[in-house]
Amino acid sequence: MALARAITFSLGILLEAKKVEFWQNCAARGLCDVAFERRNPSVHQAPEGAPKGHLKPLGHPDFLESWAGEVDVFHEPPPPEVFWTKYHAKRRPFILKGGALQSPAINWTDQYIMDNFGDEVAKVEWRNEDRLTDYCGQKIKGKFIHCPSDTIPYVESRTSIRNFIRQSRQDPEWAKYIISQMPDNMGKEWKAPGFFNCGRRYEGDRKKNKPWMTQMYENDFWYLRVPPGKMGTSTIHYDMNHQVMCMMAGKKEWIMWDLQTESKKVPMWNEYYNPPSKGRPQGSDDSPIDGERVDLLRWPEFAKAKWSNTTIEKGDCLYTPAHLLHYVRSWSDDPQDPRIIALMTMFQTEETYDPTHCADIPDYTFLSEYDVMWGEFPGSMEVPRCMNHVKMGYPNWKRSLKLLAKKEVGEKAFLKFFTREGYPKKLAKAAWQRFLAEELEGTWPEKVFNSTALANLAKDVACAGEGLEGPERKLRDGESWDARNEYSLAGAHKGEQLIQLDPSDSIATLRHKVSENLGLGTWQVRLVKGAEVVTKGCLKDFLEEGGTVVDLMAITMLRNHKVEERSKELHHALRFGAQYYLLPRHRRPCYDVLQLYQESILAGDINWNYGGRNMLELAVDMLGEEQATKAVEWMVQGGVGVNEPSGNGYTPLLTACSRGLPQVASSLRRHGAKDEVVLQGQDALIAALKFFEACVKYKSRPRAEDLRLAQLCLQMRAEKIAEVA
Repeated sequence: MALARAITFSLGILLEAKKVEFWQNCAARGLCDVAFERRNPSVHQAPEGAPKGHLKPLGHPDFLESWAGEVDVFHEPPPPEVFWTKYHAKRRPFILKGGALQSPAINWTDQYIMDNFGDEVAKVEWRNEDRLTDYCGQKIKGKFIHCPSDTIPYVESRTSIRNFIRQSRQDPEWAKYIISQMPDNMGKEWKAPGFFNCGRRYEGDRKKNKPWMTQMYENDFWYLRVPPGKMGTSTIHYDMNHQVMCMMAGKKEWIMWDLQTESKKVPMWNEYYNPPSKGRPQGSDDSPIDGERVDLLRWPEFAKAKWSNTTIEKGDCLYTPAHLLHYVRSWSDDPQDPRIIALMTMFQTEETYDPTHCADIPDYTFLSEYDVMWGEFPGSMEVPRCMNHVKMGYPNWKRSLKLLAKKEVGEKAFLKFFTREGYPKKLAKAAWQRFLAEELEGTWPEKVFNSTALANLAKDVACAGEGLEGPERKLRDGESWDARNEYSLAGAHKGEQLIQLDPSDSIATLRHKVSENLGLGTWQVRLVKGAEVVTKGCLKDFLEEGGTVVDLMAITMLRNHKVEERSKELHHALRFGAQYYLLPRHRRPCYDVLQLYQESILAGDINWNYGGRNMLELAVDMLGEEQATKAVEWMVQGGVGVNEPSGNGYTPLLTACSRGLPQVASSLRRHGAKDEVVLQGQDALIAALKFFEACVKYKSRPRAEDLRLAQLCLQMRAEKIAEVA
């Protein structure tokens, strides 16, 4: 029996300084985003007795003892054989001086970029990168990461290239930059050096008249403007693909470490790196070391890590091997042109050297001539799920074509192949018909790889797997929006907040209340007692005898890769899982998706709006009534918003009424779902009546549920009349 008195939860938002061991880097905080000689000397003042180089920036003379020299320099593109055997195989970077000078892009003005590419959407981030928000509130290597209350949130925005250039010209102090997928037409103005050609291709996938052409993966575009004396900065990190970057304006200084020999001296957040002898790294990773203020008291071994460096300027190109750890500064010495513009193409680590197709290689080729795997941006409605989405780091869709090319198949096997992950059979069948209509000649592998219909299908399936359900709309002139905004503990939520609860209430209930007060999702909040995360039990378990206050710390989970992955899995299972059963929708068991994710759902460790769709609305749309009712009860307990619409405008209640699910609709209304959520002039009552209209039109078999739905309609109507009265 619950205690008669209420208790007060004391929410301490400000973290104790002694618990904070990680801060955002010096450049991100605005102290080190200028040239070293222009900074306040106190920023780099080391205490007496500190090791040489302590609190100094990377590349400082204090680090010369571990300097391994500058990277190799070419003035003409090296032959592919030299590239593959001496640089690619050994993970060695090099620069090609003047490698971009014959590209039309070298002469781009802002006006030209706005006139020719300005309508395209771009991904925008902070000019001085920091990734601490990836780890705040998480346990990393057994240690809980406390972050300071003034942590700056990571913000990833979308705007048009034109709007970005306008804004950055109007406000030189605007600390943002474009790092985005390159629009198609830019490739027509970049003559990429040809040293990376002669990559091995799948059987049947060689390009006609260009058998030497390597399979490229993705093309990217960088644009930033910096005031005189200031600079953009990266984190210390490595990427998963081989990269070729050419500078069209400005300068970039690169500092590099070869993890094949130096990994034990450089701390990394996740320790994902594996040397080539042990396979690929588990993923990209970055270091907690501040590149502008190196803490050698904390990480003394880093001073011994061998490093090399180079600076590329307008007209130069740089090859950066996959998994090469690096740090980058970007600036301009030209008072007439404060821009830094770079174009990049990349290829994956599975590409290998093929000397049998390596004759008559041109030194330079326009990038538009390559069949870049994710080179089409913004794309077309032939691939609707991918259209206008910024696709960086997306899956290798050609792997599916490689599997398909192994053995010729008919329509039945084709449809089974492409719908095995839940892709709509209707769309796969239409692609099969388009494939037949192409009447391609050659072997089966040649037909597969030369088919536009199959390439479009494989891309669309890949984008569906990323949670995309349709094209992203074009932005209006001057419009921008935040695609991701990871909150910090800063701002209006400082101080203490009081929440009145009953001692019998669960920790989960408290967590939901806290997240509501902070304006966050439940999954973004962790409650901490001492150094331990509290997830289970009731509030009375944490009360001292005779006490009325539970003293816990609320930590915001700014980003959680596990939650995102789990949310993606649940989203995918709800959308596609039921299609494994050839049963009517109302009888689909969906391999008990809810049971599989019960613990995460009840705890609120799900991003309820993953992929732009309210997870509860999706469950109501895809599950039978019994399962959907269970979804309501569990997801509401987990903190889902019952009145939050999906990207299609439907709320869970509207979907329940549209499907004729009275038990689900009643459950939603008990949990506060509103009837009058308008979609194209409809509300829940109208949606239910339209369901009955469809039943009459198509002469559906009467159900017992229809009577309950009719009773619900009368109840909703009576409530509307009562409100008016």
